[in-house]
Amino acid sequence: MSATEPGTPEAEAAPPEAEAAPPEAEAALPSTLTTRWFLPLLVIWSSVLLSAWVYTNRVPEDLRKAGGSRMIITFGVVPAASLVVFLILRAVGRAKQRSSRSSDVLVLWITAFLFAVHASVLAVAIGMISSLDRAIPAATGLLMFGMGPVLFALEPGSAMGIRTRATLGNEDVWRRTHRLAGKLFMGAGAVGLLGLLFEGPLLVAIAIAPAVIALVISMVYASRLAAAAPSDEHISPPTVEDPDAGSP
Repeated sequence: MSATEPGTPEAEAAPPEAEAAPPEAEAALPSTLTTRWFLPLLVIWSSVLLSAWVYTNRVPEDLRKAGGSRMIITFGVVPAASLVVFLILRAVGRAKQRSSRSSDVLVLWITAFLFAVHASVLAVAIGMISSLDRAIPAATGLLMFGMGPVLFALEPGSAMGIRTRATLGNEDVWRRTHRLAGKLFMGAGAVGLLGLLFEGPLLVAIAIAPAVIALVISMVYASRLAAAAPSDEHISPPTVEDPDAGSP
């Protein structure tokens, strides 16, 4: 079969090849009832069960009979706080009408962090560890490190992301800012874990300060990107229904 000669009617009628379209950003995985509600509540319920088991099997009977506010604080405050934090985060996501698998994972990771804090408090109460001086900074470092990949994947406009005028004004600014933030938070978590080599207030400062610095750098970076970017890519409100509508 001969190729079409240039200048023939067939060649002239042939449509020009379409230019390769720029790759579209991957669609965010949808939020589900399991990721949005079941898994975080399972973690919170596990902390309640852990409290019940430790209280029943590891606390001397005389202390159980004595009871008091200290017992309530030790065994009940963190699970209750976890539930309150979870409900607040869910309410924020619902108010912003933005929910995806990535934001659900971030909420789940925060509840897992609070579970680790609660387990550490119980370990101190029954004498397994002497204090929270190392347990809390270690949990904080792991929290920050684990937040990194989730921040990297957050969809534009997510209720769980870095929501500033700069990031909400341009989707490219959002994505580039959260890619940087993800890397910085992973680095902050690693540095925070290195803080375990130190003692006292310096340990706590090394665990927390890198995350604050990472957040500030990300916000400054977003502002600079927004100043140089066109302003016609504003993140539009979602056109889908609220994923929490009708859920328990």
